[in-house]
Amino acid sequence: MLSQTPMVVDDPATVNPTHGEHLAPDQSTAGTAANTNVNLERSIGNGMAGAGETGGAEGGQDDEPMVSEQDDVEIVDDSALVEREEEDGDEYEEVEMSDIKASIKSAFKACKSGFQGTYATWQKYPSAPNPCMDIDGLGIIGLPLSAAEAERLRVRCNPAAFGKGERTVIDTSVRDTYELDGVHVQFGNPLWDGWLGEAMSNACEQLGVKGKQVRHELYKLLLYETGSHFHMHQDTEKSPGMFATVVIVLPSYHEGGSVHVKHGRQEKTLDSSGQGIATTSVLAWYTDVHHEVKPVTKGFRLALAFNLMHTGADVPMPRAPAFDDVFQKLEDALAAWQARDAAGESCPERLIHVLSHHYSQANVSFGHLKGVDSTLVNLLREVAELRGFCVALGHLNYSVCGTADDDYGGRWGNNDVSMGEVTDSGLSLQLISGTTGINIGRLQDIEAHYDDDSDWGDEGSDEAELLVDKEYWDNQRPDDKEYEGYQGNGAGGLELFYHRTVVVFWPKSRNISVVTSVGGRDIAIAELKQCSSARPTTAELSNVSLALTTGTPEVACMVADLSMQWQDPEIWHDALKSCKGESDIETLGMQRVQSALRLFNFSGMHPALDAIVSKTMSTRKRLQFVDELAAYNGGEAEEPLVPPAWIAERRRYVLSSLRTPEPDDIDPIVSLVTSLPDAMGFFCDMVLPQLKALNLSHKWWMAFTDCLRASQATAVSLPQWESPVFSVAKLTYERALLHSPSNRARFALLDELEASWSPHLEAIAWVNETRKWAVLNLTCPTADDVDLIMTLVRAEEGFFSAILCPTLQRFDYVYDFWPELLRRLQQLSQEDDAPLPEDWVARVAETLRSPLTKAQVQATSNAQVFATLAQLAAAAQGYEAVERVIREQKHAAMRTLKKPSVDETTLLLDELKRDIACGTTFLAPQLRVFKLELTFWENIVKVVRERSDEYVQAGWSREQLHTLLGDLVLAAASSTTFPPKVPEDPQPSRPLYYQHTSNAQHSAQKAATLALDTVKRLLWLCLRARHQEMTVYVFRKVFTTCTTADTVRSIIVPLVPVVVSVLQSWKLAIDTRPFDEFFRECIRSFITSVVGKRPGANETAQWARTLSSSCTCSDCTAINFQIGSSQKKIVWKASQSRRDHVSSQLRHLRELKLDTEYGGRGRMSDLVITKRVEEYEPLALWSKRSGEGMHLLRQLGQDASIHSVYAPAPGQLAAVLACLQGQAVPSVLTAAAFMAPQPVSNTATAASAAPPLGATPGSTVPRKRKAPPPNPEDVIEISD
Repeated sequence: MLSQTPMVVDDPATVNPTHGEHLAPDQSTAGTAANTNVNLERSIGNGMAGAGETGGAEGGQDDEPMVSEQDDVEIVDDSALVEREEEDGDEYEEVEMSDIKASIKSAFKACKSGFQGTYATWQKYPSAPNPCMDIDGLGIIGLPLSAAEAERLRVRCNPAAFGKGERTVIDTSVRDTYELDGVHVQFGNPLWDGWLGEAMSNACEQLGVKGKQVRHELYKLLLYETGSHFHMHQDTEKSPGMFATVVIVLPSYHEGGSVHVKHGRQEKTLDSSGQGIATTSVLAWYTDVHHEVKPVTKGFRLALAFNLMHTGADVPMPRAPAFDDVFQKLEDALAAWQARDAAGESCPERLIHVLSHHYSQANVSFGHLKGVDSTLVNLLREVAELRGFCVALGHLNYSVCGTADDDYGGRWGNNDVSMGEVTDSGLSLQLISGTTGINIGRLQDIEAHYDDDSDWGDEGSDEAELLVDKEYWDNQRPDDKEYEGYQGNGAGGLELFYHRTVVVFWPKSRNISVVTSVGGRDIAIAELKQCSSARPTTAELSNVSLALTTGTPEVACMVADLSMQWQDPEIWHDALKSCKGESDIETLGMQRVQSALRLFNFSGMHPALDAIVSKTMSTRKRLQFVDELAAYNGGEAEEPLVPPAWIAERRRYVLSSLRTPEPDDIDPIVSLVTSLPDAMGFFCDMVLPQLKALNLSHKWWMAFTDCLRASQATAVSLPQWESPVFSVAKLTYERALLHSPSNRARFALLDELEASWSPHLEAIAWVNETRKWAVLNLTCPTADDVDLIMTLVRAEEGFFSAILCPTLQRFDYVYDFWPELLRRLQQLSQEDDAPLPEDWVARVAETLRSPLTKAQVQATSNAQVFATLAQLAAAAQGYEAVERVIREQKHAAMRTLKKPSVDETTLLLDELKRDIACGTTFLAPQLRVFKLELTFWENIVKVVRERSDEYVQAGWSREQLHTLLGDLVLAAASSTTFPPKVPEDPQPSRPLYYQHTSNAQHSAQKAATLALDTVKRLLWLCLRARHQEMTVYVFRKVFTTCTTADTVRSIIVPLVPVVVSVLQSWKLAIDTRPFDEFFRECIRSFITSVVGKRPGANETAQWARTLSSSCTCSDCTAINFQIGSSQKKIVWKASQSRRDHVSSQLRHLRELKLDTEYGGRGRMSDLVITKRVEEYEPLALWSKRSGEGMHLLRQLGQDASIHSVYAPAPGQLAAVLACLQGQAVPSVLTAAAFMAPQPVSNTATAASAAPPLGATPGSTVPRKRKAPPPNPEDVIEISD
């Protein structure tokens, strides 16, 4: 028995026939990617090959190598394959995805039906026992094989020969290795025999000869040293019944020596190097398989060659399976899929094929696949490697939920139930690395998207991933189920679970998206962290591709270290690019660069070094990088690692390609330029033009100038640098002066330039001329400029009048500048011999006009305007000319107001107190335009009333104040929106089902309440301003808006008691003008819009005729006749079917109420039809509305109050009563004339002479009477 279950390694990568180069073995093809940054098609190392042996070659005369005419050994030429592949690339035509899937499934089916095993296989055993190999004449050989033991063994061995026709020859150009016959080798460890037997059994199983009579014999011991190899050849039978060769590579450190095998169209590479120094590898292939041993590039490779022999007499000799037709069909299908993907046609992200066997998590790997699954997957992987596809294994889980169909079985405890109605189903896929058995990412839910599923349409069918039909699960037995059991009145819930192992494959172009979608990138990084191989496998290269997509420095450093472990400079460069290390070498670190340079030499690192110097943005870091490489050359090496010529050329390149140098780049630039042999010429021709084009800041140029000047004190400097540098820097200085934030900053910069360029006469002359220009071209001043301006006023004669005043007049008003300037000018004017003209105050006042006018236009509020003027007035006290300008500005501001807020009321009224003309003429018209809130009007009227005495003392008359208040009230009434806009409600605090009214009703109620409140506030505003007559404008707004029955009911009717309460609050009579007109208009609007004309008999009859069904059967005709009579209630005794028919015909009529009265046992029930006269009959409805009108009239008070209201309109009260009693039409009522005041009658006389309401003179007001009891004769009983 084996000491450990063998870890079967992925079948190696095949030769890429397009390039004729060998790929490393694919140890984890599943879930790995081909990153565009990592070229997976390049050779992993010069001379690196596979791990295969020859049986016949070791034997000399038994060997039959393929002989060519030129050198006696036929080297298999791949050029034909290369040409075919290149031609195929242009021959692909568009193929339907359904045809591609059909070809793949057909190839899989043919592979399963013709299963005979694989033609070559490879397994590794990390913990195989030590054989304790005893060599005749040498003794025990220690393992792992050391160099000393290898030298001792080589002396004992012989040069290996091979068969050439009938001769046995030795030709090291064809075969270069050492051999020892198997009879000289003995094994001293008893565990070795048990392990060897099981290893041979595993190899036979992979070859498809399991269960057959097979034995093995040791043929040769083979020793390969650096450079050993064997060209392409075939084995021949060296013993009777021999059909295959098994090579066991014992623990020995080596690189290279891989075995490249070919069988028909199929190719593999078997590589035992880099698998761990204690690992034993077992390689096996059929004798008719072509194979070659690639050169060993490092170390020694020790192997044992065994012959596998068939011992059965009646059983045919095992042969290598031939799948050329299947291989070709599968290759064509994958090529067509790849072509569709490249053309952007619809195709699946991946394809999923269900294997024949199910494997546990511990056994899901390429090496543990059984029989037909092993053959199918190995064949797929060979084609996939050739065509650029990735292959992985996986667990596919399918669950379906529903109700069981147990046929009463579940009632008696039998859980063998089937699925009845399906309610839900789900699919999930867990990708698994076929080599390591590690999960690739997380479990992923996928859509149940099957092949040939018409429900998805043509495009959806193309993108289906599952290579099984929709009915696949119906024919499968579930692996597990959960059943609730019988639930009393039926079967319970049932859930079925299916678990299948699948092979998943996809184009490498989609590898990153497939693997990253399940989080597989983390797995790739984790596997790379544990990598210890000396050469990268295809799987590890794919992991590198995935890992580098993170772009993080940590992953890039890890990959860079692995590239040095693998001795691959291109991967190192890929790692550098992935984290953008080319533009920041600190990401990987200089130490890592030096280590790579020491390992790969300059030739391998040249592209990366050029990229770092080219793409790093900081000039200092670029030069520092080159300097550190130059310093690294000064080590103990006889020859510098980096050529000095490259160092010199890169330094000049950096100076020739400057990238916006920072201040800390100045010293390196100056130091390098001054060290050049052609320093001045290079500086003027290459450096200065770049600096000029980069638009550097003036501060950078000043620091650059200081550094150049400091270099003059050293031995190495630039002669006569001032003129060319100043001519370039002057443009930057001019831009800086033009864009200075203040005049003070501009003159300060000129002072700095004068100090910096003091030795250079050309620069000093330019500074002096520029200072004169700055005096004549002042910018808009700031508070910091006051000191500078005062200095110029003192120093420059005529500056105040000729330059300062005209300049300031052009600019905007500066809040902090002008008051301070006025104070400083006042102080200067008090000095002796002050350089100010006698009329300086008048000049300042005139200068201020334009800035102050601009300030008013630019201000956003009235408060801002008056605050500016107040601040300036505080500084201008005692200067009449300036104060006069400020007063003018205040008057202008009052006539061009901004939209005021409530908080500005006091401010405006303070200014209004001193500006009577504005108050009586301009204020109200301006405010009316702004559509101000009613709160503002209430506040301003209130404040004017409270401060009326102050206004009188300031010169206002009482009549002017009264006029002002009237204007304000009129503006408020005309500008207030009616009905007001209802604000939006916030989200309800309680759920909607707790709200007793609908949203529409709530909004209508809120709008009515807001309208009533607005009218009430306007009326109070009029009365508070002592302008009772202005209420007509409020009333007019109400009645011109409320013209429909709904608005009359919702606003005017509830407004009557509101207005009555206002009159009571102000202790005014009900008949006060113009309130009496308002009440009369309310009654008239209600009668006109709501009550209307009394309906006649024809209208009632017409309404009664509408209460019938359209059915003409005898029952419906009889019922229609009874409904059309004057009876209010109809009782009809009939059978249930007849009652149901009549009810169905009348149920849509809301004017009828339908009930059923139970007739008792043995008797028919009654259908009771009641006419809802009070709710829908026209006359009844009119009577109800008329009663509402009388109630509205009564809200005005008793008879005397009502007569007093109607006293100014003789005959109107009688007309109102006639309309409410149906004796007149509403058109006899006349509208109120609010704008035409009429004389008020004597209310006492009018009240005593007026007749009572609702009656002719001499009668009393009618009272409500109880409704008479129903007349029994009105109930008509209709029965059969």
